[in-house]
Amino acid sequence: MNKFKNGYILEKVLFAVSLLFVGTGYFLMINFVPIQDINLLSDEELLELAKELAINYPVGEKLVLYGKIGIVITIILLACRFLTYIYFFKIRYK
Repeated sequence: MNKFKNGYILEKVLFAVSLLFVGTGYFLMINFVPIQDINLLSDEELLELAKELAINYPVGEKLVLYGKIGIVITIILLACRFLTYIYFFKIRYK
């Protein structure tokens, strides 16, 4: 019986939820109103305009942040699992 047959479920779910958070966050930060003469606006004015016209900019910003943190945690979990797997087989089959 293989111990690792149903493995990586936590990582798969965490990664899927993180991608969902990132996608939803970017959707909430989107500006659906067309802006004319965008080159005439400074960066600060453009950011303020995007915050005003977005669906929910602060929530979208937080969701994107949480999604990125979840992706980093997923990578750390996969690296730990891989290193444990390598260490286990090096000791067992030495």
